[in-house]
Amino acid sequence: MLVRHCRQVLIAKECLNQGRDAREIGNAAQIPQFILEQFLRQARTADSDSIQSVFLRLAEIDKKMKSSSVDGRMLLESIICAFV
Repeated sequence: MLVRHCRQVLIAKECLNQGRDAREIGNAAQIPQFILEQFLRQARTADSDSIQSVFLRLAEIDKKMKSSSVDGRMLLESIICAFV
């Protein structure tokens, strides 16, 4: 879910930079209409570099969880602690 949300925010940020309207952004990022305005407020204030960094770290964690015997819970907790 975190990866999906990061991806949606990055898509929305790109669409906002292109000047696309809310409906187009909702369709591109697959955001339901009933939460679109709240989501767009969040996307406008999000830092693209930070979101992209989190997205890449989550991808690394996903790869480690699938390719090794490392405890997935510990990996996820480490990224959550990094947010604080």
